[in-house]
Amino acid sequence: MRNFLIATALLASLSLDVSAQKAPPAAGKKVEVIEATVQKTRYRGTTNTTDEYRFTIIWKQSTPPGAGFYYRSGDSWKETSVTRPERRTFSQNPQDYMMVETTVEPRNVKAGDRIIITTHRHEHDEEEMPASVKAMAKKGLFFGTGTGNSIRWEVIPTKIRVLPDRTM
Repeated sequence: MRNFLIATALLASLSLDVSAQKAPPAAGKKVEVIEATVQKTRYRGTTNTTDEYRFTIIWKQSTPPGAGFYYRSGDSWKETSVTRPERRTFSQNPQDYMMVETTVEPRNVKAGDRIIITTHRHEHDEEEMPASVKAMAKKGLFFGTGTGNSIRWEVIPTKIRVLPDRTM
């Protein structure tokens, strides 16, 4: 029994040490992706479907994404809505609360903010996609910093989890 406990403790310490070594450094990251999902919606009585992409991230830059967020999939370029989750209490009891999403302008996003980015149902034509983005990745969540002609576009690498279809 004593040998079993020693072996278990040794294995646990080794696994903790290995996981600590594999973790990527957080310094230099511009965003932290918490969750990325896509869900197809089918509409009753029609053959129409839409794909809704939803990203939960923590913004780590001091510069806000003034030009906003867009999702690119091939030649489609989807606008997004940006919300911030907030806790709202119902009463004096701290356990009596609900989480709501409040719309926020991308230019008002601050470092450390947890935001939720959701695609709109419509897509832009290929012509409206900035030329600098066309040369970049064919799929991903893009954000732009700067304004006017000095917008700098960047892509956030994500692994998207597919949720079950829903019918409305």
